[in-house]
Amino acid sequence: MPAGPQDILNNVKELILKHIRQSVDAESDRPRAPKLGGNGDDKLQGLDVELHAIEETITSLQTGLRTWITQRKTQRNDLIHLNKLPLEIASNILWLSIVDPWQQEISFSFLQRLRTISWVCSSWRALVEGSPRFWSIIEFSGPKPVILDFLQKSGSSPLEIKCFSDGNYRCTPPRGLVGHVERHCLKLVAPHTHRIQSLIFSACVADGLLPILQTPAPMLEELRLELMDDFLEEPLDLFSGRADRLRDVELENILFRWDSAALSGLRSLKIKGEVDSWPTEAQVRRLLEANPGLETMEMEGLMIVDGSIDSLVESSDGNGGKPTRVAMSRMQKLRLFGLPFELAQAVLGNVEIPSIKHFDLK
Repeated sequence: MPAGPQDILNNVKELILKHIRQSVDAESDRPRAPKLGGNGDDKLQGLDVELHAIEETITSLQTGLRTWITQRKTQRNDLIHLNKLPLEIASNILWLSIVDPWQQEISFSFLQRLRTISWVCSSWRALVEGSPRFWSIIEFSGPKPVILDFLQKSGSSPLEIKCFSDGNYRCTPPRGLVGHVERHCLKLVAPHTHRIQSLIFSACVADGLLPILQTPAPMLEELRLELMDDFLEEPLDLFSGRADRLRDVELENILFRWDSAALSGLRSLKIKGEVDSWPTEAQVRRLLEANPGLETMEMEGLMIVDGSIDSLVESSDGNGGKPTRVAMSRMQKLRLFGLPFELAQAVLGNVEIPSIKHFDLK
């Protein structure tokens, strides 16, 4: 049973009496102070001895009370149901409670959420410190020492790199440091490209991004890139075509090669931009052929170039040279917005969709 108020008072009284007895015993072992009532020096020396003894008693009492409180807190924490669970299960519960700010509508950063649970008790702090995945989400809103600490403590765990602002959730550098901070953060992250699982990057500059986009990313599953005031000089073969696990892609104002092997086997694809890197009809078709399992596809603000030469290499079914349509049985959402008629025709004329829930053509 938890100790009642009276029990707590009795424990404190006993602690005080214990220290008083210890002080008395110590006092009897040390040389006697001169009796008060003598000359002024004797009085002064006697008061100094008494004051020193009182200060020692108070300090000892404070230390004892802090130790006692810590012990009681530890006993209390041991009674919490979460702390009785196996470490792996407790770790999963804490991880799921802080990992997804979109589902829980949490506006503050992952670093703040991590600190919050770490400060609850020593058990939770030890659990967080000993679990590499708690350090696998890198936000560019944190200072350089924090990012380095996360990269080190994450070990070999897959990384989630975040630099974007979405509604109330913001994980971008302070406004006055935009551009400078991103460059330094990208340099810190670049050596770890091989273990990036999710890369969400929205910024005004492209400096520092190329070393990541040109390096194979075998663990990458999600890619969301947006450049607002800058652009890449040449179309990129994303990750040198080696991102076999990539399933969800969003590209805005990004120059890329439409035939990149990284853009195959996707689940969702969104391309938006005003950059001068438009596909031919044959390139659009090859992209569709590489992604028959698409569930959602969006294209916005794109153009198409003359593909008379490329049309010679289009696949056909051997029946009059007419190319076969790409069967997309999983497609649930198709959005074509702000496209020229030729590009919309290049998409719709090359796919066969048995059923679809959302279709938006503007």
